[in-house]
Amino acid sequence: MGTIESQVIPPRGVLLRLFLLVANIPYGGVGQRDSYLAAKENRASCSSKHQLLFEMFTALGVETRLMMGECELQDFAAALPSPISIDQSTRDYHNFLSLKLDEQWYIVDATFGQREAALGLRTNLGWDAQSDCQLAFPVRHAWEIKDIITDKTAQVARLPAEESARRSAFFARFSRWLEKRSDA
Repeated sequence: MGTIESQVIPPRGVLLRLFLLVANIPYGGVGQRDSYLAAKENRASCSSKHQLLFEMFTALGVETRLMMGECELQDFAAALPSPISIDQSTRDYHNFLSLKLDEQWYIVDATFGQREAALGLRTNLGWDAQSDCQLAFPVRHAWEIKDIITDKTAQVARLPAEESARRSAFFARFSRWLEKRSDA
């Protein structure tokens, strides 16, 4: 007769400390999706932050899924404390996690931390490991992926050239927006 394995969840305090460690890595390095470089350079995008957090949670034995959602950068840019203008529809793909705790799946988004909170961006620094996080970017629809580096690179590569150029230009402006306000 087989045995039923149950998930042994580390104390929620451990999960929360890891979450905050990753969330508080300053946002940046868009296009760089390597978790090692995110930790080494202390700068990370949603992709590299969630790859790093995925690796930490799965190493602890927590069932974790890599997620991707399509978002509209105009919606995100318009909601910034000092909006960034985008004159045409521009898609991007936001990475986050789905985490299973006590037989319940939760959305986990560690994209922004203390630095970004000080700039007026929405964060999940108060996440309690018992509820869903709010997504940093307004996602229209989401799906599970197998590999952040491969899947995100493929999705971005499918964007038409003009939209890809607008996406790159937006993230360059957003990076300057973050730096300008962080230096003040």
